[in-house]
Amino acid sequence: MLSNLIKKFSGLALLQGLTVLLPLLVVPHLLSTIKVDGFGRLSLAVAVSSILIPFIDLGYQLTGTREMADGSKSKSRLLGSFLMQRILVALLLILPFSAMVLWVPNFRNIADLLALGFLYAFVTALIPNWYFEGQKRFKVVQYLFLIWRLFYTLSVLLFIKSYGSEFWVLLLNVLGGVIALIICAFLIIRDKVKLEFVGWIREWKSIRSSFSIALTPLTVTYMSFIPQVIASFLLGPISFGYFALVDRILQLFRMLGFLFSTIVYVEYCKLLAENTLAILRGYYLKITALAFLAASVVIGLMQYFHLPILDFLDKEWDKEALIPYSIVLWAGIFVIQRSQIQRFLLSFHREKQLARWSIAFILALPILMIVPNHFYGLKGLSFGFLGFEVLVSLCLFLLSLPLLRSSKS
Repeated sequence: MLSNLIKKFSGLALLQGLTVLLPLLVVPHLLSTIKVDGFGRLSLAVAVSSILIPFIDLGYQLTGTREMADGSKSKSRLLGSFLMQRILVALLLILPFSAMVLWVPNFRNIADLLALGFLYAFVTALIPNWYFEGQKRFKVVQYLFLIWRLFYTLSVLLFIKSYGSEFWVLLLNVLGGVIALIICAFLIIRDKVKLEFVGWIREWKSIRSSFSIALTPLTVTYMSFIPQVIASFLLGPISFGYFALVDRILQLFRMLGFLFSTIVYVEYCKLLAENTLAILRGYYLKITALAFLAASVVIGLMQYFHLPILDFLDKEWDKEALIPYSIVLWAGIFVIQRSQIQRFLLSFHREKQLARWSIAFILALPILMIVPNHFYGLKGLSFGFLGFEVLVSLCLFLLSLPLLRSSKS
C-alpha cells in the first residue's frame, strides 16, 4: 500500500511541482520590473486574498469530496449547492472586506490590489477541486492549475515591462484562473452533469449548519498566510519583499504537502471504510516518517545547490542577513508534516477538535513572531516562525496518538 501511494504521489508531485515552480521563474523578471517593494505589495495582496478563499469556500472542498466519494448526493445537486453557496458568501464578505481595507493603513495603501485580490479569491474558490478529487481524478486538478500557472508565467514575461505594474500582474493571474474555470465547465458538461438548484434560503441554512466544518480549512489557511501579513507590518515593503521571496519557496511545500495529504486522506478513508483499522497505525507512522525525511532531503539539496532566489539574496545582502531566510526555509519540513497530519485527523471526523487547536495556534502566532522580532530583529522573527511550525507539527502529532491507540486496539 505504501509503495502504491509513493507511485501515485510521484506522478502528481511532478505536475504540482511544475505548477508552483512556473511562477518562481517569474520572480527574477518581477524583481527587475516592479522591484522588491512592488513585489512586497503584490505578495501582501495575494496573502490577504488567499485568506479569503476558505471563507468563500466554507469547507465545501472537504464535504464535497466526501459526498462525491460516497455517492450520498447527486453530482448535479452538489454542483448547484457549490455555486449558490460561493455567490452567497462572496456577497456577504464584500462590505466587511471593504471596511477592513479602508480602516487599516497598510491595506488602504494597496486598495486597488486588494480589490482585485477579492476577485482572485472568488475565482479560485469557484474551481471545483472536490468534484474531481471525489472521483479520484487527481491529475485533472493538477493539469488545471498547471494551465493556469503557464498562462500567468508567459503573460507576465511578455507584457510586464515597467515599475508599478503590480495590478496588471495580479490581473493576469485572475485571467489564468478564469481560463481554468472555463476548462472545468467544459469537463463537467462532457460528463453530462447539469446544475440542480434547491433555493437560496435552503442553501443559506446549509451554510450555517456546515460552519463548524469550515473552521478547519479556515484555520489551516490562516496558519499558512497570516505569517506573511504579520511580517509585512513588522518589516515594511522592501524588507518584506525579500521575506516574500523565500515564502514563495515555502508555498511549494504547502502545495506539495496539501497534495500529498489529500492522497493520504483518500487512503485513510478507504481503510476506515473497509474496517481495516488494525493496519492503520503502522501505515500512518510510515507516512509521517516518509514526509519528514523527504522534505528534509529536498530542503537540504536546495540549500546546498543555492536555489536562484537564495542566490539573488546572497548577491543583494551580506551573508549574515541571509541567515534568517535560510531559517525560514527549513520551516517547509514541518509545513508538509502538519498538512498530512491534519488530513489524518479529518479522516476520523475530528474537524471541531482540529479547529480548536488551530485557533489556539493562530492566537500564539503573533506572539511567537512579534516578541523575538522586537529583541533580535529579522533573525528573531525567523526563528519565531520556525518555532511556530515545529510547535504545530508536534502538537498535532500528539493529538493523533489517541487515534493510533484506538486503531491498534
